[in-house]
Amino acid sequence: MSLVDLVYSAVAAAKRLNRKVLVNYTIPWQGSDVLQFVAQQGDSHRFFWQRGQLQLGGGGRIWSTASRFDGWRSEILPLVEDGRCPYFFGGLSFAPWGASCLGVPRWLLRVEGTGELLLWDWVAPDMAPEAVVASLEGLLARLGQGQGQPLVVGGGDDRAVIDSSPGWRQVVARALGTIARGELEKVVLARSVEVLGNENFSAFGLLERLRQGSCHCTLFLMELGRGQTFVGATPEMLLQFAWHHDRLDLVSDALAGSSGRGEFLLRSGKDLREHQIVIDSILDAYNSVGAAVGQIGSPQLLQLQHIQHLHTQIVGTWRTPAWQNVFQLLELLHPTAAVGGRPRAQALEFIRQFEPCDRQGYAAPIGWFNGEGRGEFAVAIRSGYVTGNRVKMFAGAGIVQDSQIDREWEETNLKLQGMLRALGLAD
Repeated sequence: MSLVDLVYSAVAAAKRLNRKVLVNYTIPWQGSDVLQFVAQQGDSHRFFWQRGQLQLGGGGRIWSTASRFDGWRSEILPLVEDGRCPYFFGGLSFAPWGASCLGVPRWLLRVEGTGELLLWDWVAPDMAPEAVVASLEGLLARLGQGQGQPLVVGGGDDRAVIDSSPGWRQVVARALGTIARGELEKVVLARSVEVLGNENFSAFGLLERLRQGSCHCTLFLMELGRGQTFVGATPEMLLQFAWHHDRLDLVSDALAGSSGRGEFLLRSGKDLREHQIVIDSILDAYNSVGAAVGQIGSPQLLQLQHIQHLHTQIVGTWRTPAWQNVFQLLELLHPTAAVGGRPRAQALEFIRQFEPCDRQGYAAPIGWFNGEGRGEFAVAIRSGYVTGNRVKMFAGAGIVQDSQIDREWEETNLKLQGMLRALGLAD
């Protein structure tokens, strides 16, 4: 259907229903790299996502909400019930009281083998079709203009690294005492580091550098407004889901137990016990909604550029009458014991009271889904915030009975290496 016919049909539907409706126009796309394409646009709320062969990038916003998973089902229903199948992108804060955001972009470039450009807009009953057509044609023309410059990190030549969580070791010691008393089995404690440059950093340039050494990771970037951008390359998938008429196919990563490359992680009793705690927390969530889980294999090594992890993939199937029920499962999954602890409530209370940094979106879910019931939410680790000449990054370590403070400190340093290397501050 042509753009003109599509808009006239949408205006007619809006008049018939006596309410605004969402119009979607899609065209094939062949062009530049998605990350560079998004970087060259002047829209607000730009974002980027890459996992395997799938790349998503968009900008602008025609709808948004600040609610969390428990509110998403009811809020998105009016947008998907007309069959327009918009894409949603957003993330939560780690803490339930923190800021969260989910939005529908004005435009989205999607590449998975072939590419397509999708535009969305609202059409009201009293709108002139010619004005809507002109607006969408103008957007297409603007998106097709210009050539992007090479993506560079920026930050200038003078950079300093500041440990912004100096009390972290003392908090780990407190956690070990709490675990010894039997009040906790595991708690994950995060610390933060800031890099200050004498010039502004580029979040897009930083992500491009991260992409060069992160073949097993999910890359993400989300502009938050007021000059702040959340960016990262995470190896951990909270939930990947796809709707098939009467069931949701589900995949989650259990990722816990870390060491430098070459160490015998698969023989470490401490790391294997920590890993099993994470598997159990994911299975608890799947079982709570009645999802059937396939056979779980032995932990494998996930080897990244400078660090390795114990990894177990959990695959399930959930027969449920509506794909939007997936938000119930996401609510149960976050946070897994990989980033929170066990028992969950006690671990989160310990984090709230004693952790020496505000996680913001670190270790929280970030991702996308569409109106057809397909989506992905990653755990936003190996991440940081770019704000002007500052990059604030985070790393955490799982504290269990056999943890040693010096070893956990070195583990967080290993986890910071990817971001620091991308900023030119590590070997």
